[in-house]
Amino acid sequence: MRMRFGIGLGVSLLAGCAQPRAASLPAPASAACQGYDIDRSWLRRGPVYQPCDVDEPAAAVQRVPTGYRPVDCKDASATLLVVVDTTGVPEPRTVVVVESSSADFSRAAVNALRQWHFSPARKAGTKVRQVVQQRFGFQCQQVPHSR
Repeated sequence: MRMRFGIGLGVSLLAGCAQPRAASLPAPASAACQGYDIDRSWLRRGPVYQPCDVDEPAAAVQRVPTGYRPVDCKDASATLLVVVDTTGVPEPRTVVVVESSSADFSRAAVNALRQWHFSPARKAGTKVRQVVQQRFGFQCQQVPHSR
């Protein structure tokens, strides 16, 4: 059993997880648990955990809207990664744009995310740093048609 746990833990540390696991089910060490790329420079301030590696993942408690309303924005979105520190504050130097419809969406999402506040992740009752992925969708302005 110890060997199995060690292998599962090793795989989950390497793989990470995009979705929080259900509390009542054991965490699978499978492809369903995929991690986010971590820049080595983020580790200078200590370990950074994936969502699958913590008991309680970081969760947004105070969101700041982007305030950005593009005129032409079919399927406008931006996806970002950020490390949330042990106080629940996003670490500004760790914000990375993973995917975006445009540079304008990216800038608006980065500026908003830097102002958010999270409940910090916990592992074994201790607050820890965790990488978080956040997707932003943008509401379009309705442009009146002139006749």
